[in-house]
Amino acid sequence: MQKPISAEDIRKIYPEPKDLVRNAHAPCLEDSTQRFISASTFVLFSSINSDGFIDITPRGGPAGFIKVIDNKNIAFLNEMGNNKVHTLFNLSENNKVGIMFIIPGVTDIVRAYGTAVASSDEGFIESIGGNLKRNKTAIQIEIVKVFPHCSTALNRSSLWQQEKWPDTDVLNIPDVREMAEALTTHRVNLESNDKG
Repeated sequence: MQKPISAEDIRKIYPEPKDLVRNAHAPCLEDSTQRFISASTFVLFSSINSDGFIDITPRGGPAGFIKVIDNKNIAFLNEMGNNKVHTLFNLSENNKVGIMFIIPGVTDIVRAYGTAVASSDEGFIESIGGNLKRNKTAIQIEIVKVFPHCSTALNRSSLWQQEKWPDTDVLNIPDVREMAEALTTHRVNLESNDKG
């Protein structure tokens, strides 16, 4: 592991950001960020697990699946998945979260962090469009800070430029089942070696 650089050294390497970049944040949503979030169909949602590590999960849905309740609160339904429900367990112990809002084809991003609660209240679930047969919980986030993020990373990754997407066959990219099986075998082998 490399030796970390200090905060003082960081500022020697990187100049201060421009005023607009430094000042472009607020403790609540206004019209532009509400419109962006309402149009987002994909988010990366980070919570903190019981070991204190950041746990990031993708969430997606049609535009509007993130409900803007008011200028401080947003919410989304917890859709059925693999039933690991890491995020729900994380929120039961630590309510601090981060969220990144992404719109396909748009290279700008909105980021926010705040506090969240997972709720099984049926009235609340229905109030944000939930189907009680499918949606057993919903997550509500109270915004502490919201800010835009520039397009540099998405442009560098060519995420929205299909002609630059990798050839998955040439790169031999594994699917989720292959990785799940390989990781399970690898972990079991490591545990066996540790006991041996």
